[in-house]
Amino acid sequence: MYDVTRVLAKLAEAVEELELPVDGGVLAEALALRGRLDAKIASVAGQFDRHRLWDLDAATSLAAWAGRPGLVVVGNGRAIGRPGPAPGRAAGHRRRRR
Repeated sequence: MYDVTRVLAKLAEAVEELELPVDGGVLAEALALRGRLDAKIASVAGQFDRHRLWDLDAATSLAAWAGRPGLVVVGNGRAIGRPGPAPGRAAGHRRRRR
């Protein structure tokens, strides 16, 4: 039997452990994997929205539902995820002020 909770836990663990070197091939592969995951998330988010399941949480829309603390909408409300550090922040980079 497929256990989505276990699979998501393993995915979360893999993402936390992942250390990507600055390498074009690795970056391309990581972006391709993210694209595949984004497509699956977008499909589920679309179904969630189409069936108005956000209404079960007293939200007025998918965007409102996803705007709850701890959730964010990625790109036009298509994908939902938990916020993480800004790009570069995970590596300890600071943004220069001009």
